[in-house]
Amino acid sequence: MNRSKQDWISQRAYALWESDGRRDGRDFEHWVQASNEFERLERTKASADGSEVLSKLSAPTSRLLRASNTDDRRAIAKQTRKAF
Repeated sequence: MNRSKQDWISQRAYALWESDGRRDGRDFEHWVQASNEFERLERTKASADGSEVLSKLSAPTSRLLRASNTDDRRAIAKQTRKAF
């Protein structure tokens, strides 16, 4: 476990303990909950600017948009030919 992860979990477990009324004997439960929260955050974590999310979204979207534009152009061309 790297230091920042351990620090985050420790601080979160402490906050959980405080919000639970500082009761004794629940340290393991607070630690497990904090650890689970950290893991969930790591799975959903994006970079500060969201660049990896944007790159994943832009590739399929741009292909869909290109296909859509191509289909639209064909449909417009077809309608135009019928009009004349």
